[in-house]
Amino acid sequence: MEPKVAAEINEFCDFFIKPNLGKSVGLDGLPLAANNIVSEMIFGGRSEYDDEEFLKLTEAVNETVKATIIASVTKNIPLANLFERSGIQAIRECTDLMTYAMQTRLETSKANFDPSNLKDLFDHFISYQRSHEGAESNVAFAGEMRRL
Repeated sequence: MEPKVAAEINEFCDFFIKPNLGKSVGLDGLPLAANNIVSEMIFGGRSEYDDEEFLKLTEAVNETVKATIIASVTKNIPLANLFERSGIQAIRECTDLMTYAMQTRLETSKANFDPSNLKDLFDHFISYQRSHEGAESNVAFAGEMRRL
């Protein structure tokens, strides 16, 4: 994992730090770097910092965390979930977006699956599913596929 983290630090510096040498630089991009490290481990690859889909998914994760906090605070307040920012609707929207992205990546992984070269979490997931075909199993992504 250390080489992947080091490589992402280099990407972070190239994208955020080097173009702004001599200027003050915020660390707003650090969550993107952390997401890329996790993406590298789970999906076997990273995204560019200006990739629109990556930015949407990162924002969806952030919104889900915020909405979960709001929902946990308001869950015991009668009728609070009727308010627009109660968190419940935001969680649904963000999880729909993330579910679609995961399903899309899973389908891509299934199309390119090589059982002799398991390179990421999805390949291991597919391998597990295929080794248990025919057995009763509820291992799958749930929900409808929705477009980003």
